[in-house]
Amino acid sequence: QRILQAYEASGLPRDEYAQRVHGRDEEVNQLTQDALTEAANRAAREEALLRAFDASGKTVEAFADMYGMHVLDANRTLERARTRLARHAATPAQDTVTTNSEATDAAPETATPAP
Repeated sequence: QRILQAYEASGLPRDEYAQRVHGRDEEVNQLTQDALTEAANRAAREEALLRAFDASGKTVEAFADMYGMHVLDANRTLERARTRLARHAATPAQDTVTTNSEATDAAPETATPAP
């Protein structure tokens, strides 16, 4: 449980986190892999619930009741999924901005002035 919490708090992609915490103790490495698998399963479940909620058009209260969840649990689950999706959506955009910025910076060097 602590490994799972540490991973989620890190904000790192799964593979990068696994590389950073990999050590010599194979038992600890296996526990880490198990926690990362659990995190991936939880994320998939939460994102599926978010898609179902968005498609349902229902209030959080009605949705929670429909799935047998407490409304606070449903709200937390939906918020975690939204946050995770927003974080993942922002990451590639930052890479694109960097790439476009680098291309723009390089362009003036290769351009020749007009006569």
